[in-house]
Amino acid sequence: FATEEIDLALGNAGHRDGLAAFPDVILVECKNWNSAVGSQEVSYFVSRLRQRGCTCGILIAMNGVTGSAEDLKNARFQIATALSDKIRVLVVERNDLEALRSPSDLVELLKQKTLELIAAGTTI
Repeated sequence: FATEEIDLALGNAGHRDGLAAFPDVILVECKNWNSAVGSQEVSYFVSRLRQRGCTCGILIAMNGVTGSAEDLKNARFQIATALSDKIRVLVVERNDLEALRSPSDLVELLKQKTLELIAAGTTI
């Protein structure tokens, strides 16, 4: 209906040295904002993932998301709530991107973000 924009859809072949434990399609939302991404935008991204039957999305939020991991408020609440629907939102920030030196660094980053998300119930 031309009302929703998808920034990037990644096809994942599940290579054993890559993202073998990840789904075959991963949607990516990019927010190069001066401020943290809020709950409304995260909720909208989760809704798009759900509507498309996707279980994993990457939110590139250059300045992070609102809320704190301790109190699960704001955007972090939306990320935590999505887990109950088996939807994982991995938040990648500017410092994460700047630390990447190789494709294997990206693979390790996404694996680590997934482990943190599941262990903490939200992004750290």
